[in-house]
Amino acid sequence: MVNDEVLSRFNVSEENRIRIQKVADYNYSFLTNAFNDDLIRSGRPYSVEQVYPVIARFGKCDFTIARTLEEEFNKFVAITLLNPNVPHAPPGAVDTYWHFFILHTEEYQAYCQDIWGSFQGNPKYRHHYPANDATCPGMLQAYIQTRQIYEDVFGSPRMFNRDGASPVPVWTPTSRTSGDSYSGIIDPSTYEADDVAKAAGELE
Repeated sequence: MVNDEVLSRFNVSEENRIRIQKVADYNYSFLTNAFNDDLIRSGRPYSVEQVYPVIARFGKCDFTIARTLEEEFNKFVAITLLNPNVPHAPPGAVDTYWHFFILHTEEYQAYCQDIWGSFQGNPKYRHHYPANDATCPGMLQAYIQTRQIYEDVFGSPRMFNRDGASPVPVWTPTSRTSGDSYSGIIDPSTYEADDVAKAAGELE
């Protein structure tokens, strides 16, 4: 997933190198195989309701889209381990996959312990912070910085080809719809854009 040159350039600890490999090896099939609009289309509108934003963005939510979001969630998690001392925010489509993972509480807690345990004060659970009007500017800044790391490590964000419509990127260009959630180390109650910029600057 992440080559040795990148790991060295980011000065990734041996512990986080092992975690990144665990991320690459993790079996998300219990999520990806269920993350689709089959039940919604069969008349169960509240089954897997997390896919509604995905349908609005991509026109549907089938296995191909779910597998794409799995891969992009994996990359997002790897980024949090490459550069763990700054805030991170995913694009909206990846965020919905994260929401779905959190609903599987036992699996998510075990994942957090294995992948993010001992992270910034040894939490056993990686929290997910929705944005509000006060924190959204800071979360948007976190998203911008996360996307920059993504491009540095993985290249240009992939485009998804939609049936009968123009392709769209999974990692959207900066907009008010980016940064709607946050995963990081700053208390969201005091989260502001200047805090994010300062945190990033301290690592430069």
